Amino acid sequence: SSVQGGIQKHGNTKDSKQSGRNATTITATQYSPEFQGVHLVSVIVELLPDWLPKQKQLLNILLAIWNSEDFKLRLREEENLSNTQLKEPKWLSQIFFSYFQRGR
Repeated sequence: SSVQGGIQKHGNTKDSKQSGRNATTITATQYSPEFQGVHLVSVIVELLPDWLPKQKQLLNILLAIWNSEDFKLRLREEENLSNTQLKEPKWLSQIFFSYFQRGR
């Protein structure tokens, strides 16, 4: 399986509830480091909104993800993505909105 492009597929990637876990739990075996990184940054930005403007290199990486052909392809094929996988563009949008809201 390929990690390139954000989502790493291992068999069935549809969300499922396992032993009482929330269906949106992100596991390392289902999603790439890039996808998990976007999720982590979205959580940090939610808790510490002034953190991202100090992270110029990270912001450039997030912009590169947003502008990548792989990301655009995943969006065009959204019917093949799970509900959790569909959160990546939402998280990126929220990250950028938070950044621009700070007037940076």
